Amino acid sequence: MVKYTIRKFNWDRINKEGLPLDGLEVMEFFNRGLKTEYYKWVNRKSEITIDEIKNRWALTKDIDVVYVAVDPITNKIVSDGMLIVNSKENKAELIITNDINHIGKGIGTELVKILLKEAKERRLMVTLHTSISNNLMIDIMKTLGYEPSKIEESYVPDRFKNSDVAVVPEKVYYYSISL
Repeated sequence: MVKYTIRKFNWDRINKEGLPLDGLEVMEFFNRGLKTEYYKWVNRKSEITIDEIKNRWALTKDIDVVYVAVDPITNKIVSDGMLIVNSKENKAELIITNDINHIGKGIGTELVKILLKEAKERRLMVTLHTSISNNLMIDIMKTLGYEPSKIEESYVPDRFKNSDVAVVPEKVYYYSISL
């Protein structure tokens, strides 16, 4: 079994344009994923661009928590996990994204554990939304001892409401985790 490296997003590795190299690698990871059936729920007008990476990482560097999983054979990012922190409300939304070729290998579970530990250290309440058809995420949460708090009929995350990403609204499980 391949042993993946899970590490915090590195803000200090930058290229000559001042962009974080991890950000460029995450951009490549997402663009790879957008070409698969796995991301059918996302209807993007285009691939993720350098400008989006610049804007996203400029906004998140000091508040959000990002971890990445790296395939030791290809040295490419194959998964990322984030806590999108709302410091005013002392809450964070947990998000995990996996490369379809690396699903079912325990990466998502490890990322969720790491992010929940980080949230606990920061005394954050964590929320998570997942499609009722996302059995992998549901199984991860069940394995870690969490059940959904409720079902929401239609959910589009705030971060997608004013972007070129059109998320297909669907029923989702909502988890609210106090640590």
